[in-house]
Amino acid sequence: RLLTAINLRKSLEAINCACSVGITTGLVFAGTVGNRGSRREYSVLGDTVNLAARFMQTAKKNPGNSQKILVDEVTRGEALSKISFKALPPCEIKGKTGLIKMFEPIDPRIEELGDHPSVVNPFPMIKTRLHQLNEGESCGKL
Repeated sequence: RLLTAINLRKSLEAINCACSVGITTGLVFAGTVGNRGSRREYSVLGDTVNLAARFMQTAKKNPGNSQKILVDEVTRGEALSKISFKALPPCEIKGKTGLIKMFEPIDPRIEELGDHPSVVNPFPMIKTRLHQLNEGESCGKL
């Protein structure tokens, strides 16, 4: 998950787009929500999901760097063998009591991991397609 987020951020930076990511690890409810008479949808719910959303909002609010990836202590622990992290000052998070620890990936080896088979690049052709569109080719499917 973390390597995918890093690769996503790099892909979006290449086309001058920004993103903020919050990643947490824990139990969630994933399934269909709603009933036969109302709108039914697949959703993911729980404290873990809410905390990831709060981390994303915190990363987005950070002045001067709106492209942060913030992770919780559990995610950091699981990824520590491959990626180093910078501990950020604990902060108050809406819906949580006390200060919450947050970490940001900083490993200089991230460039090496970019082509690692476990990394999913969600936008492999965006840069090429944008170049084609800038050159005047017709708009097709991305």
